[in-house]
Amino acid sequence: MRNKALLLLLLFTLLATAGFTSSALARTQRRAPLPLVTDASPVPRPEAVTPAEMIRSSAPSSPSAPPTFTPTTATPAAPPVSATGPAVAPTPDERGATDVDRGQPAVAAPAANRWVGFYMPGVPDSLTALNQLQKQIGTRAAVVNFFIADSEAFPGPRCANANAAGVTPLVTLEFWSIKNAGGLSAIIDGSHDAYLTKFAKAAKAYGKPVWLRPFHEMNGGWYPWGTTGGNTPAKLIAAYRHVHDVFASAGADNVKFVWCPNVDFNVASFYPGDAYVDYAAIDGYNTGAPWRSFSDVFGKTYAKVSAITPKPIFIAETSCAEGNRKAAWITDMFAQTTASYPRLTGVCWFDVDKEHDWRVGSSASSLHAFAAGVARGF
Repeated sequence: MRNKALLLLLLFTLLATAGFTSSALARTQRRAPLPLVTDASPVPRPEAVTPAEMIRSSAPSSPSAPPTFTPTTATPAAPPVSATGPAVAPTPDERGATDVDRGQPAVAAPAANRWVGFYMPGVPDSLTALNQLQKQIGTRAAVVNFFIADSEAFPGPRCANANAAGVTPLVTLEFWSIKNAGGLSAIIDGSHDAYLTKFAKAAKAYGKPVWLRPFHEMNGGWYPWGTTGGNTPAKLIAAYRHVHDVFASAGADNVKFVWCPNVDFNVASFYPGDAYVDYAAIDGYNTGAPWRSFSDVFGKTYAKVSAITPKPIFIAETSCAEGNRKAAWITDMFAQTTASYPRLTGVCWFDVDKEHDWRVGSSASSLHAFAAGVARGF
């Protein structure tokens, strides 16, 4: 009887062990497969370059990148000494037929080390307001955007102020003088060449990196260089290329050209070509009427721009109207940019109390959300 009991116990033990082993095997089989390494695997990050190397980089297909900063709890005492740039896209001649020519989206490496920048009234004539905001959000701005009319000379002192703070100047050049003087035709026919040549030579003499954004939001009808009067997409392309060629002829290789449409309008027919563009940018806002998420504002236009060119892409102007959801909108902006917009290299915030209170600090909650967004490694 005792032997029979021992035999039954041994048989039960063997069955239990087999069942446990089968369960463990099943868990192993349900484990997600390891990713395959293919030619489409992410491109390694480019090595950091020094400011001097950035200045020497002059070909339109190799744009200088703004410095990238590690978030801190206070404004750093000195500008950084290194920068990381996006993957360099080849020129049309180097890569032959483009992906767009083949009816496929343009391919480019994902952005690495994204940056934040700002437009702030009075900056960079004075850096006081920018320094205060940097201290509040715990990071350094990489870019400052400011606007000049085509009645103004090259803004050397303002660019120098930005450079001394380790910030790349983004100069938005507005051709207001063409409003009643033929529109874009006045650029194409050379009427502005004397002004443009003088501006370009001054920029060359300045010598340090400058981003130039001419004809911004050209696909809307609210500027004299936009879709108004006798202007057409073909004229915009001709005017943009003409300005670029004047700078090239002057040898202003330190000036990088930014092509910047607005969201929600035709985009592709305004693109002047990769040989004339160093960076592609987008402008877009959430006015709150109706309320639009970050992806509602930028999703479609980002997809269109991504399909047009492999050039690095950034947001040149954006903000959100104040409201009880602004902080959540900012949080979502940083999250969506990282998760769903791999080619965005940076975001330049429009920080001014104008039609709406667009400022980061319009409320304590929105300021906190912005600081938290950059602290997470945006």
